[in-house]
Parts: sequence; C-alpha cells; structure tokens
Amino acid sequence: MKSLVSFSGGLDSIYVLWKELTETSNEVTAVYFDTPIVSKHVRDKYRLKAFTAEELSKNVASKLPSLAFEIEQHTRQFSLAVVPYDMSKIVNPNTGSNHASVFRVKWAIDRINAGMFDRFVSGHCRDNDGFSASAAEDQSTATASSLAMDVFKATATRGEYVLPLLDNNYTVATAMAELPAELVSANISCAGITDDGPCGTCYKCNMYKLARSKLDGGMTPDQFFDFTMSKSVLGDGMWRSQKRWIAEELSNVVANVDKDWPMPTWATSYKVPE
Repeated sequence: MKSLVSFSGGLDSIYVLWKELTETSNEVTAVYFDTPIVSKHVRDKYRLKAFTAEELSKNVASKLPSLAFEIEQHTRQFSLAVVPYDMSKIVNPNTGSNHASVFRVKWAIDRINAGMFDRFVSGHCRDNDGFSASAAEDQSTATASSLAMDVFKATATRGEYVLPLLDNNYTVATAMAELPAELVSANISCAGITDDGPCGTCYKCNMYKLARSKLDGGMTPDQFFDFTMSKSVLGDGMWRSQKRWIAEELSNVVANVDKDWPMPTWATSYKVPE
C-alpha cells in the first residue's frame, strides 16, 4: 500500500508521519505544499484560507530535507515531495471552499483515483482545526477537516482519507510524550521561525510551552486532553479556541481571538467502499 502524508514540518505532522512509518509497512511519501505567490485581490475574491505566507512557506520548505533526514534516523526511509498548491482547483466561493486543506485533499484525490497512491493521511486535530477553517470571521462550525472530507467523499472513487489525530484524543502533549525527544526539538511549527530557531512567542510556541509545563508537572497526555477540552468546550454549546484561552494560562501572552463560536464539527477517517 502507498501512503501520502501531508507534511508541514510541525509537531502534529511529524507525529503523524512517525506513526505511519513505525506502525505500517506502507510505502510513504511525505508531501509539503508550497504556497505560490497569489495577489491579495485573488485571495479576497476567492476567499482563500489558511495558506502559509509565501515567504514563510519558502523558509519552511528549505528546512524540510534536514528534518526528513532526522526523522529517517528514528524510523525508516521515505520520500519527500515539495509541490505547489494547484491554483487551478479554485472554485466559486459561493459553491465550495477554497481552504488550503481542500486544495491539499484535491491534489491527493487526483493521485489516489489514478491508482498512484492508496491513502492520504493528514494531521488535523481539534486544538487547531476549528479555528483555521473560518478564521473566526463568520463563526462557522465547519472545520478544515470537515470541508476537506466533504470533497473526498464527493469525488474520491477509491482509497481512504485518514485523520488519525481526530480518531483519537490527541493533543501536542501526546506527540511530546511519544516521539523521540530529538524529533520534538526538530519541529518547525513556529510561525516566525528563522535560521536562529523558533520565535518563542507565537501561538504554536506558547502551546508547546504549556503542554511541556503540564507534562513536567505530572499530567498524562490523556489528562492534558481532558484539560484542553474543559477549557474549550463551554456549557452553552459553544467552543473556545485555544488561541483565546491560552492567555489565561501563560503570562505575557495576548490572545488573538476574542470570540467563541458554535461547537465545530470534525471529520474522522473514511475509506471509499469497495
């Protein structure tokens, strides 16, 4: 079996790739989707969502070969592909989504339908997915994973779309507890990463600080999951993003979300019936 693994170089995607390499015998290709230069007019007109800034995307892509080498030292050999997002997949935003996750799954579907690969594995998880689909603009309950899964179910003729982190009670604490320490340190999730390393102040850096402090304080990954859900799932059927409540947990952190929204819906793994 041949697997495509969506790979950003962040901790979630390192964990997903590591699991695919250590728990299956599949032939694995890790795919990084590089953001093309797209004008603000096109972004606004077609409501393009969650694409990494072009400069940061190029910066991350340049760091991937060394990260892939590090992962192979702890697992086994795999292929690494850096491909541009296919802007020919843009749709009328009134009839479909132009979220980056939808572009990624469309790219994978073309290759799965053609028999080149059998499954597409992605690292969507609860603690980031709910925010990224709507950017808190319209309080949508649609998540990146659910939007992408809708497209997969509608157009894939074979294969499967695998969402292991949503199938389980995953948080970054899970990755920190299970991954080799070298791979945790090697992640390039930081939104402001440079050749000197992570910025230490962005949301991702702060979430890692929080998870590490809780683990070091004796929490298990399962307990950390329960903790995050207790902060995010509100009693009135609303959802509070970690990007909001993290400011309650860490000093000198300013939340970049100021609203709650209706409980999001997340997808789970799906295989096209044979």
